[in-house]
Amino acid sequence: SSSELSDKEKDAKAKSLLIGKIVQTGILRTINKDQVAEEDEGLAEDAFVSKTRVKFKVDGDHEILFKSYANTVFAKLRGFALTSQSNRNFAQELTEKNLEGGTKGEGKSGQIFFRSHDYRYILKTISEAEHLFLLSFLPDYYTHMNFFPKKSLLCRFLYLMVCCCVVRYTQTTDLLDTHTHTYTHNSHSRSEE
Repeated sequence: SSSELSDKEKDAKAKSLLIGKIVQTGILRTINKDQVAEEDEGLAEDAFVSKTRVKFKVDGDHEILFKSYANTVFAKLRGFALTSQSNRNFAQELTEKNLEGGTKGEGKSGQIFFRSHDYRYILKTISEAEHLFLLSFLPDYYTHMNFFPKKSLLCRFLYLMVCCCVVRYTQTTDLLDTHTHTYTHNSHSRSEE
């Protein structure tokens, strides 16, 4: 019947759920829930280039290499964009239920979009060039958001990660192609407190 999913649609849905699970696991393993940077706390010299690397398995078969970038910087950016309670619960809010979406967007980039169950956050894959560009302007972006924490019209970048699947057997897979660069941003403006 036409209401049943085709094998291709089932595979796409399974791939989407797996990628969402990988992203959520990586977030939980790289964001310390107590990692809420104080507004008056300065940044270390290497804060913009720091990386946190973790390796884990998903579903027993897929070994994942996961890297998050500038965790302290993004914790402070989350502090500018979110209420203090939301900042403390950021990882939990993104991981307490499966991410929705996981399909290619209709835009020219063809990137994959996810959203949190409550639609507060959007996660988007980005190209390696976009990833490098975001890192290159992160210090200026941070300075701007520090000066205009509640009034900036710029998109709120809250997290940046790269994950890749290591395949250790002869069967090939396009699970994550080779690398998936993802950023997270808040899809709602913060109300004045």
